[in-house]
Amino acid sequence: AVKLFNDDEIDELYVVYNEFKSVASQIAKVRKILPLDFETEEETGESVVDYLYEPDPNTLVK
Repeated sequence: AVKLFNDDEIDELYVVYNEFKSVASQIAKVRKILPLDFETEEETGESVVDYLYEPDPNTLVK
């Protein structure tokens, strides 16, 4: 995706995902990834979180 952005093949990149609140409640979220917009992130107060997924990707691929 970064290569496509750098080669001007795409203008923006978004990620769409569900934010889990409870079994009965998931909230659809849209997050702009490229181009980076640091001002918007500061205004919303959202921070980048590094999640740990188990099992690791190598185990999933096997």
